[in-house]
Amino acid sequence: MSNPEQTPTVSSAVDIETAQLLGAVINAPEPIFRVDAKGLVKYANTAASELLAGLPATLGSALPEDWRRQLTEAMAVDGRVEISLGERVFDIVAIAGGASDLTTVHLHDVTHHKVAAMEAQRRAHEDPLTGLATRHVFLERLVHTLALARRNQRPAAVLVIGLDDFKVIN
Repeated sequence: MSNPEQTPTVSSAVDIETAQLLGAVINAPEPIFRVDAKGLVKYANTAASELLAGLPATLGSALPEDWRRQLTEAMAVDGRVEISLGERVFDIVAIAGGASDLTTVHLHDVTHHKVAAMEAQRRAHEDPLTGLATRHVFLERLVHTLALARRNQRPAAVLVIGLDDFKVIN
C-alpha cells in the first residue's frame, strides 16, 4: 500500500495550479488589483503597487474619486474604459466579483499606441517641411468656410501667395 502523503491528490494538484496562477498574477507586468464597493484597494500585484504608489492610494486606502467614477463607468459598459494617469493612458478592464463583493481591475498601458496614432494623424494632415495643412485639409476647410459664409450671408476670402523658385527649396 502506498503512503497517502506521497501520492498526489486532486486537491493538491489544484492547490499547485492555483499557487502557480497566483504567482503569475503577482508577477504580471501589468497592474492588477482588487477593490471593494467603497473603492478601497484590497489586493494589488507588484505592478499595481508600483503604479498606486504614485497615487494617493495604497493598499487599504481608497482610490482617487475620478478613478472610482471611471471604474463605475467601466462596469456599466461591459467592463472596459480608458483612463489617463498623468501622461500615461490605460485601457481598464473591470470584472465584478461574482461570489465576492470585490472588483478585479486590470490595467493595460496603451500610451504608446495613442502616441503613435496621434503622430500618424498629424502626419496625414500636416506637411512635414512647412508644418502647414496638407492640400486635402486645406480643401476641406475651404469648402466648410465657403458653406458657412453662404449660410450666414457673409463674405469669405482666400489669400494666395506665390513664392518664386520654391521648388528649389522644397
